[in-house]
Amino acid sequence: MARVTSKDVAKKAGVSRATVSLVLNNVPNARISNQTRQKVLAAAQKLNYSPNILAQSLKTRRSKIIGLIIPSITNPFFPSIAQGVEDVAVANGYNIFLCNSFRNAEKENSYIRALAGRQVDGIIFASMTYNPQAVQKLQKDGMSIVAFDRRIIDTEVDSVMFDNTKGAEMAVEHLLSLGHRKIAFLSGPLHISSRQERLEGYKKALKKHGLPLKPEYILQDNFEEKEGRDTSYEMEAGFRMAERLMQELPEVTGVFAVNDMTALGVLKSVKAKGLHVPRDLSLIGFDDIILAEMSDPPLTTIKQPKYEMGKAAAELLISRLDGKKQFESRHLLLFSPELVERSSCQQK
Repeated sequence: MARVTSKDVAKKAGVSRATVSLVLNNVPNARISNQTRQKVLAAAQKLNYSPNILAQSLKTRRSKIIGLIIPSITNPFFPSIAQGVEDVAVANGYNIFLCNSFRNAEKENSYIRALAGRQVDGIIFASMTYNPQAVQKLQKDGMSIVAFDRRIIDTEVDSVMFDNTKGAEMAVEHLLSLGHRKIAFLSGPLHISSRQERLEGYKKALKKHGLPLKPEYILQDNFEEKEGRDTSYEMEAGFRMAERLMQELPEVTGVFAVNDMTALGVLKSVKAKGLHVPRDLSLIGFDDIILAEMSDPPLTTIKQPKYEMGKAAAELLISRLDGKKQFESRHLLLFSPELVERSSCQQK
């Protein structure tokens, strides 16, 4: 059976092949009436027309593919981001290549090279790399890039970010409002910008309320250098840090965990000691993943609009690619935090 071509669609719709191309490629500002557009779409659907993507990309020098690199699909934070990216991409005629770096800088750089070799039109990613040279090279080669959730140091790329500092400040101030004065900050390695910003928010809240910063109340676990590829290592890190905290710093009554997965590990550790959240230790997380609401007790946390951030990242990238909007050399979208009060914190 012969393959259906755009010529067949044009004949069926009673229009030119050029019109078919304008409609099916969703060319912006094309002077096509809605009636003609519907005729072309109906004809294409009836004939089960599938465009030759390879031929199109050779002709237009565009693959209509976007690369999406995330640290781990097993962390409930990132699937919501990916869904937002995909929904916008598909609506604009783009496909997605999803890559998991597993928080490994070497693997991330390998994906960057692979995506560039496949000539994707642009890349959206939450970077784990310590070396921005790969990103700088892509920019020099004309690749459009959008960073989300964390900054890529020493680069000028479009970014979709969350106000981590303000969110952390809100988290600590919530504990302070409940009468807690001895508050610990639990985190993974601080080489990631979002974690650095949350630590900064923790410090700002203490300073604002005239409380001394105690370095021993800042606990870190180098889980990324020790653990496997699924997100359980963050819970295990939270568990280990909470064990240290309860053994070495029993006077602490409030804990701000760098993210919800770490907070859930703290919750598990407290229960294992026969203690209770929030009676013995008030606990607040960060991200508002679905597991936060399902935990026992439900976790108080700082909400990030994950799906909306994914959508914004894709819209920003596609606006660059399609030339719909002109931005300055670096465009930053900053999303605001929201405190979600549940049952893991109580008055001291």
